[in-house]
This record gives sequence, C-alpha cells and structure tokens, in this order.
Amino acid sequence: MRPAIFLIPICAAVIAAPSPSTANIEILYPKDLSVFPPEITAPLFIWRDPTPATLWRITINFDGGRPPLKVETAGDPPTVGGIDPRAVSPANQPPVLPPSYAGSRSWRPGAALWDEIKKHSPGRAVSLNIAGFSSRQDRPLSSASVRLLTSRDPVGAPIFYRDVPLMPSETKKGTIKPLAPDAIRLIQWRLRDISKPESRVVLEGLPTCANCHSFSRDGKTLGMDLDGPDSDKGTYAITPVAPQTSIRREDVMTWNSFPGRPPGSRTIGFMSQISPDGQHVVSTVNEEVYTANFRDYRFLQVFYPARGILAVYSRATGQIEPLPGASDPRYVHTNAVWSPDGKSLVFARAEARDPYPPGGRMAESANDPNELPVRYDLFRIPFNGGKGGRAEPIRGASGNGRSNSFP
Repeated sequence: MRPAIFLIPICAAVIAAPSPSTANIEILYPKDLSVFPPEITAPLFIWRDPTPATLWRITINFDGGRPPLKVETAGDPPTVGGIDPRAVSPANQPPVLPPSYAGSRSWRPGAALWDEIKKHSPGRAVSLNIAGFSSRQDRPLSSASVRLLTSRDPVGAPIFYRDVPLMPSETKKGTIKPLAPDAIRLIQWRLRDISKPESRVVLEGLPTCANCHSFSRDGKTLGMDLDGPDSDKGTYAITPVAPQTSIRREDVMTWNSFPGRPPGSRTIGFMSQISPDGQHVVSTVNEEVYTANFRDYRFLQVFYPARGILAVYSRATGQIEPLPGASDPRYVHTNAVWSPDGKSLVFARAEARDPYPPGGRMAESANDPNELPVRYDLFRIPFNGGKGGRAEPIRGASGNGRSNSFP
C-alpha cells in the first residue's frame, strides 16, 4: 500500500441567483466544482438559510437527461465530532464550531445516494439544488445550487497520520517539544481508509516521541523519527511494512553517528525522508533550529533550521555521508524531498545564521515580528548515487521575495 493524502476544500460560499420570490441560501461546504475521489465516503453538506424555513428539499440533477433525484431533510445543525477526554487540560478548550457555521444546517447523503452521485459525475458535474420550505406552504422560500465532480483517479491507499493532543506545556529555549512527557502516551497513530467512515488506531501508548515519517514509493518500507535512549533525538527507525509491523533494535540507527558532526555537538536529523526505493534516507544534520513554543493551544510552536547541511544514510553500507552540493556550511539546507524516480532531490536553502542572535527577543505568538526572519529558496540537486552535484534554484520558487519551503 502507498500512503496518500487527498485534500479537499474546507469552506467556501456558493450563492445561486434567486428568483424574485426566493432568498439566497449560502452553501458553506462543499465548494462549487469540488472534485471528490471515487472511493470517499459522503461529505456533510452545510448551508446557511436566512429565511424561517424548517424543511429543505434537495434535488440532484444529472447531465445527459437522466431523471433528477429528490430528498427532503430537516437540516440538523452540524455538530463537533467526539474528542478524547484525556486530552482536556487547563491549557486548552473543548472544540467548538467555527463562527462561520453559526446558524447553519447540514445534510449527509446516504451511502446508496452518494454512490449514485459519484457514478454519474466522473468528468461531468452533478448539480445539487437546496431549497428551503416552510411547513405552511409549498412555494420555496430560499434556494442555492452547488456542482460536484468525481475524479477518475482513486486515492488508492490509506492515510497514515498522527493524532496529537493540543496540550501546550512550558519548554526550554531551542527544544522542539510541544507536549509534556506525561502527554506523549496520548499520541495515537491512525490509519484511515477513506472509503470507511472511521479511522483505526494502529499504534498508541508510546513511551517516547515518534514523529516525522515517510514511506518508500512502493509502500514496503517505513522511516520514522524516534526519541531514543540516552535522550538521543537523532534516533531513526527503518522497518518493513507488514500487517504486524515491529520496530526492532536492528531497525534503528542514529544520525549522531555522522562522522562530520562537530565535536561535542548533537544532531536530531531534521525532516528526514526515505528514498523511493527504500535504500537511502536524506536528512538535515549539524542543524541549529530556531524554536518558539507558545501556550496558545491553537498554535503551539514554530521551528525551522537556521544552519544545517544535507546528509544521506545508506542502508547497504550503514554509513552517513554529506551530500556534495548541499553541504556548504554558509547555507542552511533543509526539508529535502526525493523526485519520484529517486534521481534528484528538491530542498529549501537560505543563508546560514545564528538562530538566537545576541540581543534578540523570543517570539511570544505565531507571526510575532520577533520570529527569526529566514527566507528560503527551493533548489534541485542530482542524487547521483550519493555523489550529489550542482544545486540549481527552481524558477518561481526562488528569488521571488517569499520564503519557499516544504517542496
């Protein structure tokens, strides 16, 4: 299986032109002309009706002369999903609906109806009209329409992700650590098949933090950051994916074995990523990271490197070597990702600097002007079997007056 992520728009407004006798319904979700993967479960339609309507009639109109389908709904208000009560703390608050959903109504198609909509919408839009009615009359008080399409390409794989409680705690300067030690056990690793209504927990109760992860292109190998023994935050696991996946001692290496590490320093191996063939891992080493942790649970922290070079670990040799062309200490090289064929990498680069310059003040919230200003450009470099080459800036993602990252 190959992990995949499919993103769909979260919120937009679609307003149909009303007839002289009807008012506008504002459709908050989904966005007009949203494209859904063919195996996904039915979305929740959300709208706001300014009239005193108490019943909504939904008409699904198909292209090509197929007869429309009609359903009626009481339009229950949308609700917040369940939460883990163990994650409630004085430092956060239970989730609530966003203000934009105040007074809104919702409806979710049944499985059979949703399958019918998807069946007739690959490459051509299906239109859903929502009309509001009063129980005392048959003429609609309000209406709006939204168009949907279904992709011909399936996601084709489950989504592997972490479920992390938003429980900020005091941490020390320069430490990437949003959670208190006793909250780490609440982190859950989940697997979500988007054709199913729920995800399932596949890993929980970890005694240490496991974080950034990636898979080989064939889905057979997992690479994952670990906080290892003796506070070695450079510990990294590489393990085969199986119905029962185990991380054994022999599956673990540490970026702190990098021979080019300055004496007395430690490295964490920042933003490591396994190669498409599962035989190499690229990472930022010798890093110095600017980190600011906040007590606001809505935005816990920022962290990004101000120094560091790219290094590559070979599973065949067990050695870590700097990547020529991305190892100049005058620059910070970070967030490297592989091309699908494994022949090149794209990474973010900026001039290296002190993450905590003398006299500087720490940021107290996200987008605080006191955050360390770093402007990254994206570069492409050949892998060349670990021999690297000349790094070239990518047009449109470098020298554009913006900070470019996460290629």
